[in-house]
Amino acid sequence: MNFGLDMSSFQLATGLLFAVLLISGCGGGQAVYQSYDADSGETTYRTRSYTVSTLSGSNIGSSKSISMRALSQCVGQGCAPTTIQLVFSGSGNQQLQLSGLDGEIVADGARINWSSSDAAQGYTDASDDQLVNVVGKFATISLSTNKVKQIVNASSVRGQIGGQSLNLGSGVRAGLESLVQKMKGMSDGTSNDGAQSS
Repeated sequence: MNFGLDMSSFQLATGLLFAVLLISGCGGGQAVYQSYDADSGETTYRTRSYTVSTLSGSNIGSSKSISMRALSQCVGQGCAPTTIQLVFSGSGNQQLQLSGLDGEIVADGARINWSSSDAAQGYTDASDDQLVNVVGKFATISLSTNKVKQIVNASSVRGQIGGQSLNLGSGVRAGLESLVQKMKGMSDGTSNDGAQSS
């Protein structure tokens, strides 16, 4: 009997199982970060970055992606912001070509719309349906906490920016929910709804 081979196989399988558990345990969290800058007096809340769209490239195996991070700031330590910004970025240093920066998120039929000029916020000069080449951070939309809660609680969410579909699945929504929960004491009755809703 050759137990050395069996023991080696067992050790390899055990090592692979440990690696898979370690990777799956670290990659799926909905971590929300909170920081306070004493110099500016601002508290910042932010989620990790989520891939929300993948664009196929012209070369075999090449693809580009759009990621989104939620960010909120207010003055004071542990303060409660009333708006949340969704910040969109392209992957790495790869250039993306989009059809403007206008877009929408539809949560259970309720539409949250924004124009290219609203989303550009100084990143680029864009108008609706105009082709625009972007690199890195390219758009930010501001939403009230109530609008974000609407996205979190919806049973069906879809969206698009610059003509590209957005995948706002359960992982993204869980991250947004964690952000809202982290910002305790937020006012539910805010009148500033950020982007337009119809």
